[in-house]
Amino acid sequence: MDKYQAKQAADSVVSVLKEKFPKYLIQLTGGHFSGSTLSLKLDITVPNTQGEVESKEVTNFKKYAEDYGLSKSDLGQTFIFKGDLYKISGLLPNKRTFPILAVREYDNARFTFKSNHVKEMLLK
Repeated sequence: MDKYQAKQAADSVVSVLKEKFPKYLIQLTGGHFSGSTLSLKLDITVPNTQGEVESKEVTNFKKYAEDYGLSKSDLGQTFIFKGDLYKISGLLPNKRTFPILAVREYDNARFTFKSNHVKEMLLK
């Protein structure tokens, strides 16, 4: 198995799981392959009592945003970096240098940023 085949297999597994279990948030968070074996790490989040599903990055943002100089209301806000539009999607507290998780709008690619840079770039 090469890297391309591993990515195709992982994407297929996640797609099937999302289709079979639509009420859960299913995220591929890691994995590795060796020879013909692929091992995947998945995060599966169940709905809370209000029926909402939040990733751990969203929960972390709501809990710790102020510790990073941001507001809870900054979740979902947008900013421009190097000409591209990004949306704040969570917080990774174990990534000390680049803890703010954002999604690039045009392709949904995930990136991490320094909190002080995000604070300066926020479009309000």
